[in-house]
Amino acid sequence: MIKKIKKRLKSLYNKHKLLKTYKGNTYHCTVCNSNLNVYLPLPDFYRINAEIHGYKYFGQNEHVNVKTYSCPICGSSDRDRMYAEYFKRFVLPKNSKKLLLHVAPAWKLNDLFLKKHFKVTTTDLMMDGVDYKLDIENMEAFNNNTFDYFICSHVLEHVANPDKALKELYRILKPQGLGIIMAPVIPKLEFTLEDKSHTSEEDRVKYYGQADHLRLFSKKDFMSRIENGGFKLIQYDINKFGEEAFNKLGLKPSSILYIGLKQ
Repeated sequence: MIKKIKKRLKSLYNKHKLLKTYKGNTYHCTVCNSNLNVYLPLPDFYRINAEIHGYKYFGQNEHVNVKTYSCPICGSSDRDRMYAEYFKRFVLPKNSKKLLLHVAPAWKLNDLFLKKHFKVTTTDLMMDGVDYKLDIENMEAFNNNTFDYFICSHVLEHVANPDKALKELYRILKPQGLGIIMAPVIPKLEFTLEDKSHTSEEDRVKYYGQADHLRLFSKKDFMSRIENGGFKLIQYDINKFGEEAFNKLGLKPSSILYIGLKQ
């Protein structure tokens, strides 16, 4: 108990120091509820790695803001802040404490925001600390129509069969349930880049941007896959959130939140 108290006090002290350094009115992190003067950029490793391997689409992702990527207080990414803002503005408080499945959880979003408002279940095939270690393409541990909400963020580019994964997500969602479905999307691509002969880490970085990615989605294909999975596709863009909110959250103006509705 004493160790936990000391750890908690140390965490609060460190947060206080960070807040004193970064406190301001330019930005607001919805995840940790901090007012800030700056967000931190995407680590330069990603740009350097892209240049080394010849990846052509660095910085062209629809929603990743390279300049204002992470919160200096809690470390949440720009997309995490968008998800929290979505729930805060369009879902809560009337749907508080409902069941939410968090696939490949972003822990800061999960622990600082989601767990305050939902009954959260976490799952991932490889990640430690989750409630269920499951393959998203086959989630037999969950019955049909179990969850009110899910978040599947930056997962479908990793799995062997994203269409099968989407059908599973549709199956476990309750009727009228909603799911956040996001992945790296390159608007200028006419077709999704996907080639099973790209098995080396070097090739995958070159064509898809990361060594553990199996594809790079075009916008049209990504949207079609969501709809083919059975969902009604709903899009939340800068007009829906408002320009002021986008600026406060440090979001890229082209960012779009893709929501799948099970009718």
